[in-house]
Amino acid sequence: MADLRQSLHSSSQRLTMSGEQARLEQRMEDYLDHIYAPMVEAVSYGRRQEIRREMRTHLDQLVAAHEELGSDRDEAVTAAIRQFGPPSLVARKWLAQLPAEISELAYYERPFRPIRGAFREAAWKLAVGIGMWAGGAVMLENYLRGDLGVTAYLSLGIAIPATIGYVTGCRQRADQSALAMLLAQAVTVPLWPFFFMFLTQQFHNVRPDFTSGIIGGVVSFLIVSPFGCAGAWVGSRVKRLRRKRVAAG
Repeated sequence: MADLRQSLHSSSQRLTMSGEQARLEQRMEDYLDHIYAPMVEAVSYGRRQEIRREMRTHLDQLVAAHEELGSDRDEAVTAAIRQFGPPSLVARKWLAQLPAEISELAYYERPFRPIRGAFREAAWKLAVGIGMWAGGAVMLENYLRGDLGVTAYLSLGIAIPATIGYVTGCRQRADQSALAMLLAQAVTVPLWPFFFMFLTQQFHNVRPDFTSGIIGGVVSFLIVSPFGCAGAWVGSRVKRLRRKRVAAG
């Protein structure tokens, strides 16, 4: 009977130790997750796995070193994590050390995913902005008769894609935003003359001229699209500079 109690006690201790080890293991993995998160958009998947394995090796070595100095496992894990540093600081140091070409690998591993996100964001904003611009022309037709009014209105038409491109570049990934902006303009800008003709037909009973609409749409795209792509390019550069400043601390 005593042997049975001793056996149950030993089994309970093993289960307790196993549960404690699992808790400490989860604690270290959670710590690595917090370091790992800022790298998701900047480093390719394969390289992130290498970095995580390397960090886990260093962390295990620190834990072992503290255990050799007399700390129990819980104390050793706490001391190792504290010595390793705050996750955000460790992530910034790693990102600062990585060469630029490694950071760009993520875009080539999944080339269409960032384009889709940037395209969706830019396309709906362009559709709304250009629609309001065309609608404004119909509503303000009597006030746009003059070189100054026409120039201001056309300047606004160019500023809309440029501004949306800049915002898209700041929010989306690297140079993919410029290509996404080009595609978004290709499916939205050429349509504004037809929306304009629809409104003039509804409000002013003007018969639509579809040939002029097609020509106007194509010409508008050729004139406006470089501004939108340039805005996206500038936005992506601004985002990259901000990321470098954050990585530098």
